[in-house]
Amino acid sequence: MDYVTLSPKFAREHAEHQAVVEEEPQHVLSAIVPAEDVYEAPNPGEYFYDGRKLEGKVRRINPGRKKMPRHNPAEDDYEEEIIEGMARALWVSDWAQREEEKGVSFSGMELMDIAPPTPQGAEDAARLLAGGIIQANKASLTRLLAKASKADGDYADPEDFGHYLAMMALDTGVSWFDRHEEFPLKVPPFEAYDLDD
Repeated sequence: MDYVTLSPKFAREHAEHQAVVEEEPQHVLSAIVPAEDVYEAPNPGEYFYDGRKLEGKVRRINPGRKKMPRHNPAEDDYEEEIIEGMARALWVSDWAQREEEKGVSFSGMELMDIAPPTPQGAEDAARLLAGGIIQANKASLTRLLAKASKADGDYADPEDFGHYLAMMALDTGVSWFDRHEEFPLKVPPFEAYDLDD
């Protein structure tokens, strides 16, 4: 079994810290796995993965270097990472709303860390949303990510970008542009519910 996290942000921050402490590159592996292969660990927010051996996207984190270079759409394809961020945001939003309707309170909790693993239904919904965003902008998700990076003058994280695209589509009032520079971006409205089906 391996320790895993459902939070891409935590994984990156942990790798950045370890890269500095150990003075050697660290790696973050991201993959979509079956929910039944992920188990809660004793500490809140930590999980075990106990499934088949995986090949996923690997991101190298170098010592003393917290920012990565700007995206080069001609060489890199971040579509899957963006869709993962979208799927997670769609799922957590749907799951939290249903739990709150049952009277569950999440005060002071990081929903992205405590929600169950993202189901296939959320990934399918994210792919539908991705198609709408691509069509509305006449540009790939990776090209839009490159525009976001250029507007900021810095690396734009693919999963965070996907997260905010989904939040904008759901009309939550949360936007990529709350913390980032503006660039031309159209995000069509999207409704998603019962994503665990």
